[in-house]
Order: sequence, then structure tokens, then C-alpha cells
Amino acid sequence: LPGHRTYVHLDAQQRDNIWSERCKDAPSSIVTPDRNVIPEADVGMPVAPRGAVTVSDPDLSVVVPLYNERENVGPLVEAVRAALGDFRWELVLVDDGSADNTADVANDEASRDPRVRVVRLARNYGQTIAMQAGFDHARAEVVVSMDGDLQNDPDDIPRLVTKLQEGYD
Repeated sequence: LPGHRTYVHLDAQQRDNIWSERCKDAPSSIVTPDRNVIPEADVGMPVAPRGAVTVSDPDLSVVVPLYNERENVGPLVEAVRAALGDFRWELVLVDDGSADNTADVANDEASRDPRVRVVRLARNYGQTIAMQAGFDHARAEVVVSMDGDLQNDPDDIPRLVTKLQEGYD
């Protein structure tokens, strides 16, 4: 789709191969593009409410890095929910060490909808690392990334998926 360069498509095997190659020297870490290693202790695991039923095999993962986006989290989740109603989807919200209560708002959304998952980074590492953490926790073969400020319209996602199903990549 013209003007939407932030969409990413990796199948699970490609994602696993990339992750394995990047982490061969540090299997419990994230390795940044400039070869810095972020210890596993600084990368939070996805948060799901205790006893929540999650989408075990989503067809689509939407990854959104967040930094001080507390005002946008609710509208973002609602827009994704409205756009992807019939899909088996998950929304992976990655809090990149926000100084406001973005993580709390994201966790509240996750507690109300098991398709919403939260990954928290211990401090601000930047958008690229937050995006990579989201990709690492995404479970679907099709992964779409977008900004937390709704700069990208979630209503475009179904059209993107349709094109992928038609053989475009």
C-alpha cells in the first residue's frame, strides 16, 4: 500500500532463523543492530491476566512500540479491535521504558482483552529495539508493525492481509 512502509511480513521460520543468528553468542539476550547486547533481565515477558484465555494460534500479530503514549493506548486498542474483528489476531504492545503510565494503561487493556499482550522493557532502548522485542514475542506468521499514535490506520491491515493472500509480499 503506498505510503505505508512500516508493514513487515516475516514467516515464523524466517523470524526464528534471524533470531537464532542474532543471538548465537548471547542466547538469553536481544542483540541490537549495532551489536549491543541487552540482557534478558531488561526485557519483560508478555503480560496476560492470571487465568486469561489467550489466542493460542493467531493468524495475525500487530506489534506496536510505545514510549510515553498513555493517551493513545485506549484509542489504539479500540481501532485495532474494530479493524480486525473477524481475524484471529493479537496485539503486542511494547512499552519502551515509558516515564508516564503507558505500561499501566496497556496492562489495563490486556486485562480486558486476552488478544492484547504487553511486553515491558526495563528502560528506553528506542523504537528499533522495542519493535524487535515485539517481533520476538509475536506468534503469528504475518506480523504488522505500526506506530502507537495511530499514524498508520489499522483499517489498512485487512487490505494488506488480502494482498498477502493474493501472493504479494
